[in-house]
Amino acid sequence: FRLLEIVPPKYACRSHEESGVLIAPMPARPIPKGMASAGMIAQVVASKYDDHLPLYRQARIFRSLGVDLAENTLCDWIRDAAQLLTPVVEAIRLELMQSVVLHADETTIRVLEPGKAKSRVKARKGYIWVYLEANGSTLIRYTPGRGREGPLRELRGFSGHLMIDGYEGYSAAIRKGSIAPLACWAHVRRGFFDARNDDPEICQHALKAIRELYLIEREAKEDELDPEARQKLRKQRAGPLLDDFKKWLQGLDGRNLPGGAVSQAIDYALGRWDKLCKYVEDGRLPIDNNAAERMMRHVAVGRKNWMFAGSDAGAERAATLYSIVLTCRTLGVNCREYLASVLQQIAENPA
Repeated sequence: FRLLEIVPPKYACRSHEESGVLIAPMPARPIPKGMASAGMIAQVVASKYDDHLPLYRQARIFRSLGVDLAENTLCDWIRDAAQLLTPVVEAIRLELMQSVVLHADETTIRVLEPGKAKSRVKARKGYIWVYLEANGSTLIRYTPGRGREGPLRELRGFSGHLMIDGYEGYSAAIRKGSIAPLACWAHVRRGFFDARNDDPEICQHALKAIRELYLIEREAKEDELDPEARQKLRKQRAGPLLDDFKKWLQGLDGRNLPGGAVSQAIDYALGRWDKLCKYVEDGRLPIDNNAAERMMRHVAVGRKNWMFAGSDAGAERAATLYSIVLTCRTLGVNCREYLASVLQQIAENPA
């Protein structure tokens, strides 16, 4: 920590008394009249949303270093930072709408009921949504429910491919716009993997077939193929494998009890077959939704530490700041340096 004492000089000119006393302006701060520098705010934000440190732990760490900062003060800095960075996040959304492919996923978050004290936690379920371009920007949003309103609002203006896990909440946005849905082979694999003890023979065969598809993708990545070459490789190698796999799945009809884990895995795959096979037609399209799953994992780790959001507004602020932190992480940018830089620029250029 550094404590900077800023003393603005005062000047008066006896020959021009009408001008009065002039005081040098104070340096711009992200929070007007606040004690926190841009670097201090960046540290608090990054510690919570990148390093998963709740504010009460940060306050305890600061006290051990001889700096007494109340948890409420840190909470106010988080609130103000989210407000300042909202235009940046809106710019991220507009950029994502121009993408060829978007990944989307959602997870739950606990949110305190209005008026409930933290000592008597009574929380309800809210939802965190992620929209991202692989190796690009990430947008995190919060909604109190899991309905279609969130995707309808966030995907307005998008006309590319949308990689999802099959949740019907995206259907309204897909129907309303010109969005081409994709399905995830990792979710298909997960169904057979979870059911492997019910029918080892069927599940092992399915897992082996899916593994062959992923080996083709690994080869394309290792050879650094461009989209055109990747599409050609998929047509030649993955196309025949998919045809054989579909015929084999269809031939299993009636072998397992309806509603069982194996039957559910088979129905999941066949019910989304066209969406699962679209990636073969375009080398730019992904085989799975693992990019979104990885982002959700980061949010889930943080959720285990800070446990809940204090309100819907608090959850929205968390989504705003996660958007910045996760975009920095994906792009290989140091989020502390970025946050300190952008918050100071906003302070100096408020327009």
